[in-house]
Amino acid sequence: MRFALLVPCRDGARFLPRLIASVEAQRRPFDECWLFDDGSRDDSAAIARDAGFRVVTATASIGPAAARNRLAAECTCEWIHFHDADDTLEPDYLAATAAVALEPAVDFVVCDMRWIDEATGEVDSIWHYDEAELRADARPHLIRRTVGGINGLYRREGFARFGAFDTRRDYWEDLEFTDRWCRGGARLRVVPRELVTAFRRPDSYSNTRLVRVWRSKRELLEAWLPDSNASERTAISEEAAHLAVRLLLLGDTPGARSALALNRRAGGRAPETRHPLLRAIKSILP
Repeated sequence: MRFALLVPCRDGARFLPRLIASVEAQRRPFDECWLFDDGSRDDSAAIARDAGFRVVTATASIGPAAARNRLAAECTCEWIHFHDADDTLEPDYLAATAAVALEPAVDFVVCDMRWIDEATGEVDSIWHYDEAELRADARPHLIRRTVGGINGLYRREGFARFGAFDTRRDYWEDLEFTDRWCRGGARLRVVPRELVTAFRRPDSYSNTRLVRVWRSKRELLEAWLPDSNASERTAISEEAAHLAVRLLLLGDTPGARSALALNRRAGGRAPETRHPLLRAIKSILP
């Protein structure tokens, strides 16, 4: 079996050397490395080519979902791993996940993920995944702990069986993608090790668009609600309450109201909590 690294990238030149160093440090090297230059205005493509990556370019940005789909179509390996230009891999990443991928009846492999504050170097959070919960009822687990765009290893033929990334989504396309694979019967394994690192910084793509990010997640949960079971409705109601707080703190009162309405339609009664931030939303309740 062969394994490909696929990197969607827009203006990532200042981060690519760090990612490339982590790729070159892999105990088990990738068989192919690809970068999609999504209309970058810097030297991203040249840096990737100099490092031996195969580069596909776009003159105008098509977005991360379409970029991932294009890379998946271009590469020739049986297994693919997506990674962002500003994040890194641990040296054991591919060796550990490939060993599990090669076991019988596996369609994708997820590992735990570490978040680090770019400015301080301190650990911000760790995302852990429970294989039994994901296999039994994936959606509640994914709502609370999304499988990101950088901590999955996927059988490429699964794109034909379960579908590619939804190019209509600017945000949370990774959540919708993983949920669809799980609900379609994709066979999942979890490697309970922190093998990838994501870096938080205020000028990132998501952090400069937080109102749109949180509104987009509410819209996705809203679409899921009608066919959700009891445990899924509980997860939706809890997450909707948290989204209301996030949007309120960002000054988006209409968005917070919409999130509260979703919470109640899902069976919640926010803000039934002692958490001061959640209690603060009482001020915007009708």
